Amino acid sequence: MRWFKKMDYKHYALGWVAVLFSLAGAAFADTDEGWQIRKDEQGITVYAREVADSPIDEIRASASIQAPYPVVLALLLDHTARPQWNALCQEARVLQSGTPDEQRVYFYYKMPWPVTDRDLVMALSVNDADGVAIMRGTAIADDSAPAGSKAVRVLKAREEWRIERLDENSTRVTMTALMDPAGPIPAWLINAMSVSQPYEAMEQLRLLASQRAVAATAQIKK
Repeated sequence: MRWFKKMDYKHYALGWVAVLFSLAGAAFADTDEGWQIRKDEQGITVYAREVADSPIDEIRASASIQAPYPVVLALLLDHTARPQWNALCQEARVLQSGTPDEQRVYFYYKMPWPVTDRDLVMALSVNDADGVAIMRGTAIADDSAPAGSKAVRVLKAREEWRIERLDENSTRVTMTALMDPAGPIPAWLINAMSVSQPYEAMEQLRLLASQRAVAATAQIKK
């Protein structure tokens, strides 16, 4: 089995970003230049691009979801529901909620063998205005996180989600991600996950949001 060397770090780190998908983001550049499409199917597009002065590529995934904006936003703000649409997320627990718009959340990710599991605490905030919400998260050191975990603690991760109302019954979600994997990841896993994981997570997010929209409509009709 081939493990990545220092000189190969950028390409393998790209896949690790995709593995965690929802946990990473960046102090993103204000430009949309440089993105290259890695997959574009069924209304879901996955992109990647190089970042100046960083060995790690950014990942972006975008999809149109057939569900009202409030339903999609509520789902993404329900951090404990993350394991329902991210297959690797085994646990999501709110540690502290300062306000409805600011929370500290613990995430535990069960990684495929032989990779050691990862966990982290993120400070998450959201700004919702005029049918567009921006949710940002940054990994932080937090003593209230569960002790005794054998997982590798990720300390360098940021995320950004853009949730945009398209019309009364549809919403666009765009995630941009960049992170430090906090250790080596086997090449076979990187290659397998660099595109498939963000695509599948967005696919499941879209399905779950649509199901919640149907359930909400049925409840109103009662």
